[in-house]
Amino acid sequence: MEREMIEAYEARVASVREYLKNCEVTRRLCDPELDPDVFLRWLIEFASYGVQNTRPVERWMTSAGDHMIAQGFEEVGATFKSHGKHEGGHDEMMVADTHRLVARWNARHGDNLDPEALIGRAPTPGVRRYVELHEDLAAGEGPWRNLAIAREIEGVATAIGPRIVEQCRRVLGDEGLADVTFIVDHVELDVGHTAQDDRLIARLLEQRPELVDEMAERGEAALRAYVDFLGECFVEADEWAARRAA
Repeated sequence: MEREMIEAYEARVASVREYLKNCEVTRRLCDPELDPDVFLRWLIEFASYGVQNTRPVERWMTSAGDHMIAQGFEEVGATFKSHGKHEGGHDEMMVADTHRLVARWNARHGDNLDPEALIGRAPTPGVRRYVELHEDLAAGEGPWRNLAIAREIEGVATAIGPRIVEQCRRVLGDEGLADVTFIVDHVELDVGHTAQDDRLIARLLEQRPELVDEMAERGEAALRAYVDFLGECFVEADEWAARRAA
């Protein structure tokens, strides 16, 4: 029964997962011919804007877990809350990565980028939409949809993360992987997290199979917003490259 339930969910998100693997943003990120400086600037944008995606995660997951417990999904909710505690502080990894990557950029280009100014910028449309998809669940309506969001976003690391790490190694060298701790750590951690998410989704759907569509819809919306965010991180990098070429 558990396998049947997760397969029902996976069938509904199969197309967006395939989109992630094959979209233009992913192809560009993983292109071995990508300009190293453009990729470095992409990494800076990803880390600095990503703080806004990451800082509220523990709160989102704790709230969703509490609401699931209150609505009768005790085991799923408690496990999801525990997972959320492990996500706490991951925004600080992105802050630290931003500082290290900016120092690398400034040393390479004689520039004076300010990491804290980058972190403090207004959100991009993709970041704003991603945050809103979580925040509109804060009142407790449909908290299981947060579980679907977590599954699809953690699935980014398992689906394309290893190729991005290889790109980091190509551009930064093995020692430079210490500058992208968020990416490297999540490629390792999220293998286990996605497996746990699948089990929780299956157990929840065993109790309420009619929730599969709304869960899949929210997971797909979050993944599309996140892909948009990944693409937005190229904007400043491309503008810098255009200025260099002028």
